[in-house]
Amino acid sequence: MEQERKAPLFEEHPFMYCLWHLEHNYRTYQAFRELADRYREFNPHRMLSADMICHVIRFELGMRNDGDAFHISNNLTSFYARVYRLEHPEANFGLRPTWMNQLTDDQWDEVRDVLRRMKEQHENL
Repeated sequence: MEQERKAPLFEEHPFMYCLWHLEHNYRTYQAFRELADRYREFNPHRMLSADMICHVIRFELGMRNDGDAFHISNNLTSFYARVYRLEHPEANFGLRPTWMNQLTDDQWDEVRDVLRRMKEQHENL
């Protein structure tokens, strides 16, 4: 019997929670990236709203994470914006200070590693 995949609790380990979701629900970040890219096609300098992008994913696309009762946790919104900025440093997101401002370079390297692995896995499908 396959063991159930459970995310760490955000309240206890916010970084591990976000990293887990990126790895186990990568298609949600893919949808975020695709919508942000499409929005930027018309004006690459336009201010992006991670909240708006997540609402589009929730309500227009009907995206659901496997086994979760919610579409995308609000805890992931600013994380996805920052991951997108790792890939597109020129992207114009209005980012407020959060707990993520305290992440170390090593932790951001972990995010990059997961992102790279997930891209490679999904290219091979």
